[in-house]
Amino acid sequence: MNIIIVGASGDLTQRKIMPAIYDLYKDKLLPDDFHIVGFSRTQMTDDGFIKKLGAFKDYDQNFCSRIEYISGEYSNLDSYKKLGETILKHDGNRLIYLAIPPDILRDVTANISKAHIVTQCACEEDKTNSYCVKTGNWSRLIFEKPFGTDTDSAVDLNYYLQALFDEHQIYRIDHFLGKETVQNIMIFRFANSIFEPLWNNHYVDHIEINISEEVKIQSRGAYFDNAGIVRDVIQNHALQLLSLLTMEPPISFDADAIRDEKVKLLKSLALYDENTYKDHTIRGVYHGYLQETGVKQDSKTETFAAIRFFIQNWRWAGVPVYIRAGKALASKTTQAHIYFKELPHKLFKNIAPDRNLPNQIIFKFQPHEGIHLTCLSKIPGKNFELVPVEMDFNYQMNFNSRLPDAYERLLLDAINNDLSLFIRHDEIKEAWRFVDSFLKRWENNSQFPLYEYNPGQNGPEQMHTFIKRFGHLWNKEYCRLKI
Repeated sequence: MNIIIVGASGDLTQRKIMPAIYDLYKDKLLPDDFHIVGFSRTQMTDDGFIKKLGAFKDYDQNFCSRIEYISGEYSNLDSYKKLGETILKHDGNRLIYLAIPPDILRDVTANISKAHIVTQCACEEDKTNSYCVKTGNWSRLIFEKPFGTDTDSAVDLNYYLQALFDEHQIYRIDHFLGKETVQNIMIFRFANSIFEPLWNNHYVDHIEINISEEVKIQSRGAYFDNAGIVRDVIQNHALQLLSLLTMEPPISFDADAIRDEKVKLLKSLALYDENTYKDHTIRGVYHGYLQETGVKQDSKTETFAAIRFFIQNWRWAGVPVYIRAGKALASKTTQAHIYFKELPHKLFKNIAPDRNLPNQIIFKFQPHEGIHLTCLSKIPGKNFELVPVEMDFNYQMNFNSRLPDAYERLLLDAINNDLSLFIRHDEIKEAWRFVDSFLKRWENNSQFPLYEYNPGQNGPEQMHTFIKRFGHLWNKEYCRLKI
């Protein structure tokens, strides 16, 4: 098997892709005959490439002996012919990882097709396995986000790629889906009879998803200023988490059955109109953003966003969903909170009036993966006092083993032809359709507020009045009430 990394000299290859391949190799999860070919513009020898990789992780000699490096121009077909000749020396299955910027994606994929590194298979048999009956081998491509910048560009990009390759050869990656807790959402919901009966508008009050980062935009100024936090994490990570949390049970654990249900859920998200976007969305920018390298001085790009919306289906009608995401915030954390409704009669309201907090199920995705249930309990002692407590499930503590990195899991799934955790083209289209309904209105309304906040805060102060108007509090405020 050949693993070809296009954009091999980049940061993603060094920090994530190659360490993930190495860990799969150490766990004996790769074929015995695997071979790695790195391809990028930077002039390097094989040894120079391996030395560069070694700055991030120690690789053993046997692993390094399987690595080759080819330099070439992304827009030059002859460079890909040279790459193809190198691959033929170890002919077999081909997994191509495109770790490249989106602006060169079309040039790269066109040349990969022209050089016959990956081609559409004319065989009718076994197409769903990206397996060619004539050659006996398969070819698959892994694509990093972003997949377009809006609905139209995403649809156009998918048409372009599907003209070059078959859909079953295209693996659109969202590394969040490789996290253990994300994978466990479906198990938690559909394999445990005590939770699914409560997973609806009869019992759930509201849903909150938080994706916060401590870091600023760092060296990504030029990219981020054209994207913003909505395009960077809400359109993909947040909506993927939401779809797994709220979709209907699939008819099977088959990849397309799961993705069919995710598409149905995304189609049911209520779009914003000229009135709702003003009252149900808020955006912000951290102080000093305009001084970041690569940022335009008249930029109106958001580094923080909070949105409120509804899912228009039988299960979730009337349950508000809140998504909050931002850069340069107080902590790095990704969590989803399912808040349950209060009891119709508060029996203990006079005993602990400030302790009657809603029950929650919390999915923690980073930095520490786990699932938690919060409920009220009596404090031991002679007095009748109540306190919120958490029933914790923590992956590290419960299994006492190394959690595989998300890229490990997703690379292995691609090798094993499992598309369950990869994103189908219609999922991307529906996610863009939803965010476009408020993002385009932000961009077309120069008077829509862009609130400033200091790095290290949880976001602009206006986010508190935003959610309090609807009778709710952000999770951090619930946490403060527990003290």
